[in-house]
Amino acid sequence: MKKLIFLFSLVPCLVFGQISDDFESGSLTNWESYLPERWAADTTRAINGEFSLHHVFDNEYSGTDYIGREINNLHPGEGTTSWSFKIRYGYNPSSGNNWSVWLISDSPPSSLVDNPNGQSGFALGVNLSGNDDTLRLWNVQNGIRKAVINSGINWQNDIGTGKAALISIERDINGVWSLSVDTTGGVVTVIGEGGEDLSSSGWFVIEYNYTKTGDRLLWVDDVTVNGTFYADTTPPGIDTVTLNGRSSLEVRFSEPVVADHLYSSDFTINENENRVGSMVLLNPQSVMLNFEKEFLNKSTNILSINSLTDMAGNTATALRYGFTPVWAETADVIITEIMADPSPPVSLPEIEYIEIYNASEHDFNLKGWRLYINKSFVVLPDSKLRSGQFAILCHINDTALLSPYGDVVGLSGFPAIPNTEGAVIITSEQGNLIHGTGYSTDQYGSNLKISGGWSLEMIDTGYPFHTENWKASDSNTGGTPGSENSVSSVNPDIFFKGLINVFPTDTRIIRIDFSEPVIDLKTTEYMGCNDLAIVSLTPADSLRDSYFAETSDDMEPGKVYTLWLDDKVTDFAGNPAERDEFLFGLPLPAGSHDIVFNELLFNPYSDEPDFLEFFNLSDHPLDVSSLKLASIDTDDGDTSTVSALYPSQMCLLPGSYFVVTTDPATVINRYPESEPQRIFKIPSLPSMPDKEGHLLLLNNNLKPLDEVIYTDKMHFSLLAETEGISLEKIRPELPSDESSSWHSAAESAGFATPGKINSAYFDGTENQVETVGFSSARITPDNDGFEDVLEISFSFKTLGNVVSVSIYSETGRLIKILANNVTMENGAKLFWDGTITNGHIVASGIYIIHIVILSDNGHRADIKRVCTVIRNR
Repeated sequence: MKKLIFLFSLVPCLVFGQISDDFESGSLTNWESYLPERWAADTTRAINGEFSLHHVFDNEYSGTDYIGREINNLHPGEGTTSWSFKIRYGYNPSSGNNWSVWLISDSPPSSLVDNPNGQSGFALGVNLSGNDDTLRLWNVQNGIRKAVINSGINWQNDIGTGKAALISIERDINGVWSLSVDTTGGVVTVIGEGGEDLSSSGWFVIEYNYTKTGDRLLWVDDVTVNGTFYADTTPPGIDTVTLNGRSSLEVRFSEPVVADHLYSSDFTINENENRVGSMVLLNPQSVMLNFEKEFLNKSTNILSINSLTDMAGNTATALRYGFTPVWAETADVIITEIMADPSPPVSLPEIEYIEIYNASEHDFNLKGWRLYINKSFVVLPDSKLRSGQFAILCHINDTALLSPYGDVVGLSGFPAIPNTEGAVIITSEQGNLIHGTGYSTDQYGSNLKISGGWSLEMIDTGYPFHTENWKASDSNTGGTPGSENSVSSVNPDIFFKGLINVFPTDTRIIRIDFSEPVIDLKTTEYMGCNDLAIVSLTPADSLRDSYFAETSDDMEPGKVYTLWLDDKVTDFAGNPAERDEFLFGLPLPAGSHDIVFNELLFNPYSDEPDFLEFFNLSDHPLDVSSLKLASIDTDDGDTSTVSALYPSQMCLLPGSYFVVTTDPATVINRYPESEPQRIFKIPSLPSMPDKEGHLLLLNNNLKPLDEVIYTDKMHFSLLAETEGISLEKIRPELPSDESSSWHSAAESAGFATPGKINSAYFDGTENQVETVGFSSARITPDNDGFEDVLEISFSFKTLGNVVSVSIYSETGRLIKILANNVTMENGAKLFWDGTITNGHIVASGIYIIHIVILSDNGHRADIKRVCTVIRNR
């Protein structure tokens, strides 16, 4: 008896929800139709037995009618599901006359009248899409159709209008479908893959499309739906979570849920830290959630759902699902090698390429990323870059030639890489900076390798934005594409120069340029500008080394402002800005002699560059990019091609210096009294012959602002050699076109002072007294920090002073020459530490300091002073 009770309880569980209807009852019990009078269990031309389901409505117009039966408690993942029915269609199919049987639809017949293309499910029919009369099984998702089985059966030719065809469909637990159709020529069976999962509940729906003469011609009979059916007592759960962006998820449930019980407030990330901004129900079993914030990258995020209710009324609460999104951030993938000039080749193929390296612990797909070379870009294809992997990016036609060296990603439309300088940047699919670098031949560190065939390689991949982290390859092949760089070494980034330019592009927008990228400059609280508030910050380029700042109020033309940075503004390595303040202002147009020539180097040492220094004599900022340079041939009077003084907008403040040259590094290294922050690189200078020249400074309208005519005879007459010595203005306001306004730079200042006050500067004070000052009358060279060194300072009342300083013992013996015919500027100093020529310290006693000063006006001064040396040990 117990066995019989067990079987009695088991059988209803297995068949619960199963469908079988031959319509012999003469009624449509359990069938639903939006307009039920249009369908009947009718005896007219019944397919089998006395009754069949028949469309009976005589419509004066074309129409679409639906009838269906609900399916519940199907478990397609636990066994084969099958459908069977007989159908007769008494009209030749067309785009306006056709039928479809929805094996399972997520929408009932009553809702399809108003939204016929909004359902999802699987439908078998003729001309559901198209009009070729072929019987097909369709996978439909949100109205988008995809064929699962194309039977090859032409309904009009193979079935016709008089025959009722028996159709059987099966789907196994792996999603493989089979279709069998009894045609006039026999049974046809076709297999197909379904793609989407089969829902556990929905509707079996018959859809009938007809013109006004094509109604009442559809019969259906002997409908069965078999499979694994049992009552659902299990609450729904989370099946899968699919990342659909950095703040968007598609959540698929274990079974269809009740849409009316879904609220966006029920979904949160990480215990209410991130809430849903919008929610879209994709179908009864999945939902798209768009959150207010980005997920935590490379970390476990916990999706919480307060409540879910399935179609059977089962409710789950407090559901949790952990997921770890991974997307590339800045410096996860870095550019490590640039072959800009492969000609002539060393031994690598003569091909331009870029090498990238995955420096992270995660794998990335490069699909949709962009490689920029200057302003040209190419979109990267679907390609996986594993953690620790190098990849070579090149033109797709060069892939085979570079593949022996490593993994290659060939790109159609690979941009040309300029030989001498440029910028290479990689951004993500969303446009976020992954890595970038500027490059130039200055970074090679080898004049021999600049000529071609050698790549630039990154030295230390731990500091990808370090500006001094590149050099020419040391490999005997010319480069190391696809493998570790030959120059790889420890090269930490410990210095951030900081601000290099600040310029107002209009009355409320300031462009801020940094010496290297500042990746996370997101808050306006990290900078200030006088009484102006910074209200917004926007990156000016993908490399993040320039930003646009918007101010709260208009700036006043001609006024000088100070932009300052908080120490929280750092480079990628975390170094605070060395230059954290910058003066600027809205520039006014330059008038005649507002800006003047102030120093010239026209006869540099061999293989070294000329330079020009300018001085702003006006009382307002000037824009150096609005100025032009030209030279005039002193032989024929022809003017050279006019060139820009500087290619970029930059403020030159009142009383400030501005130096241009083709090689700032060489100028700075050559002249120790230079000011590097005021020396700028330009592509070329106007012609500056060593013997004589004529230079013009012009505004944008080519109106002359200043000019200078120079010759080598303007140098100090007592100089034996003028190579490497600049001509300096005695005072900036003196006429540039008069030779008397100029003088040779002093030897004591290193023969040039680019970017600083001139060594020849002389204010012309008539009552100036020529003096020589001693720091003390005695020295005690015992290295105790007190009177160890004698300081001799000079004050001149004329220019062009040549100084000699000799030291004699009390008996008149020469023991040391401190200076021998050295040209000195006003305020120069010399030091004696109590030593003789061989470096030994003199004995205690009295020593005579003999000073001879020769001025360029012929005056000679002989000065003798004494200094006592006391040795304490």
